[in-house]
Amino acid sequence: MAKKNNIDHLIAYASALAPDTVENETFFELLKKARGDRSIEQYCSDAGITPVTYSRILHKKCKPSLMTLARLTSSAACPQNGITYDVLVDSAVIEGLVAEDSVKSFRSASESSGDSASPIFKNAAMAALQKKFIDEGSEIRILPENCLKVDDNVIKAHFHFIKRRSDAYLAFRHILSVLVLEAPDSRRVDYIFTNSSAFYEFAQSKKNQLRYRGNLVVAMINFDAESNEESRIIREDKISEY
Repeated sequence: MAKKNNIDHLIAYASALAPDTVENETFFELLKKARGDRSIEQYCSDAGITPVTYSRILHKKCKPSLMTLARLTSSAACPQNGITYDVLVDSAVIEGLVAEDSVKSFRSASESSGDSASPIFKNAAMAALQKKFIDEGSEIRILPENCLKVDDNVIKAHFHFIKRRSDAYLAFRHILSVLVLEAPDSRRVDYIFTNSSAFYEFAQSKKNQLRYRGNLVVAMINFDAESNEESRIIREDKISEY
């Protein structure tokens, strides 16, 4: 029965990606459409927020945060009727519920992390990750999209590479927004690799304070693009647990 429910959930999510008309609809109408025919309690449980928060936003008693909008449109939340994160955020900006500057700042944080990270840094981080588990005697297999299969678990790497001075808070929040768009899994561990001590220490300061429901580790490697030294993890800390 559990397997059938998982399949039904995936089918529902895939169907929800088919765009429906969202023109000329208010943010609050879009928020209701995202919930579909589910109860508020069920939708909020799927999204990982409280029904109180959802109701306060819906009844205009508070403004939504970008992180809340990410949770409401995550794959775990299974938003209905073609409602996506960008659709909700753009509508919230138009109606003055979210400051456009904060959205620009939030999105600009991705320029120093994620796919824009140095390929050399990415390769060094992945090599260090493989070495860690090989040294521990684990059986590993390389998977697409910066993932490793380690014994029965999947390890997924994310990257925060500083090419210029940036705000650790915004960069960390950007990576979290990417993570919450994926359904949490007890057998997946997400590693955030950084070359910034400021970012590492900021992430470490949030240990056990996050509402993120997955296994999350922040790590630094001995990265030097000009050196031939073997890459290895020099600092790591598990800041969230499933």
